[in-house]
Amino acid sequence: MKTENNTQNKIESKKTFDANVLVEIITKFLIKYGRLILIISFAIIIIIGAILAYFAWVESYDKAINIKLEQGIAAYMRTSNSQSQEEAMRYTAVASDLFREVMADAKSNKLKLRATYELASLLFDTKNNIEAGRLFADIAKKRNFYLAEPSLYNRGITQIELKEYDNAVETFNTFIKSYPKSYLLPEATLSLANTLYFTQGKDKEAIEELKNWLVKNTNESEYTKIFQENISLMESKIY
Repeated sequence: MKTENNTQNKIESKKTFDANVLVEIITKFLIKYGRLILIISFAIIIIIGAILAYFAWVESYDKAINIKLEQGIAAYMRTSNSQSQEEAMRYTAVASDLFREVMADAKSNKLKLRATYELASLLFDTKNNIEAGRLFADIAKKRNFYLAEPSLYNRGITQIELKEYDNAVETFNTFIKSYPKSYLLPEATLSLANTLYFTQGKDKEAIEELKNWLVKNTNESEYTKIFQENISLMESKIY
């Protein structure tokens, strides 16, 4: 019985000793480095506050810049309803200037890229395919941006317009591999097949692309008949 009590006392004594030692170590550490820890803590709080304030300022600033983007889009849309070519050109110039201002002034990348996409679309519509293609290519590199997908597809279309057929084939192949579930996949596949068939004389490759799409998309869709007809025409050499 005494042995058990002694053992228990020793355990409790050791725990008390360990706790006292720990408290002593912490106390000495705080005495020695407490001021430094306090300074660092204040510095971290200030930095976090500054970061939050900056993002709040960016958001507020970009709200004003976004108005220019909306004005540019409105001007861009009015080009299609213009009563004359002069009026359409005037609205096009206004939209282009506004989009470029947003690209230059916006603080957030998202707003810059949105303006870039609108400008690229406008340039494409006005047959300025070289600059449009360059802008679409820049956006396509930003895979996390929600307009990167259509930008890559549009880049391929601008390459066709510029008769850069080898580059277009490469772009559409990249699109098909990168976005296998894209809503633009049928259009990209058709564009790839047409480019192969008409400009490179690769009839078999073109037909194979169309057949592969049909194999992977067994459900009937608006494109099923188009793909089947194109295959039939290509195989008959009357496409």
